[in-house]
Amino acid sequence: MRAVPRIVLAMLILTATSRRLPAPISEESPTPSPAEQSAKPKSKPLLRPKRIQTTNSSTTPARQQPLLKQSRFAGTWVGMMPAFPTGAQDTILTVDSKEATMSHLWTDHPPTDVAKAEIIGDTIRATFHANVTFTFSVTPKPDGVTAIVRLQAFMNDNTAVFHRAAEPKTPN
Repeated sequence: MRAVPRIVLAMLILTATSRRLPAPISEESPTPSPAEQSAKPKSKPLLRPKRIQTTNSSTTPARQQPLLKQSRFAGTWVGMMPAFPTGAQDTILTVDSKEATMSHLWTDHPPTDVAKAEIIGDTIRATFHANVTFTFSVTPKPDGVTAIVRLQAFMNDNTAVFHRAAEPKTPN
């Protein structure tokens, strides 16, 4: 008779300490069926009046001048990177303008490390050789402002979303 309570207790402990599965993946915007598509009236696009633009370049506002194309990887990427055993670390990754090197700084653990960077497809990667060897990979999203950053090191293979830091404005 004493075996039954022990088995029940063991089952409760195993159930309480087991990891939960993630929620099922569901579509954000499900595709409507053909019947639903035809039932909805199509909205007409709003027509806006065309602006007349003068050709005098001295009166052209700065906002109408073409923007400089931003480099895909170059710039400063800031985010919080989970790492074992230290936990989440404020991290700054800086890719030089020629996209040849990447510097790395954990804000609570200076100094900055610099390593040669290599571009592989849509990702730039650099391997740092400090006390331990670790690799950071940056894959910018199409918006150009956010990126998926991956840290690979001994007992670590973590990803996080980083944001491109605003570049300081240079005085004219």
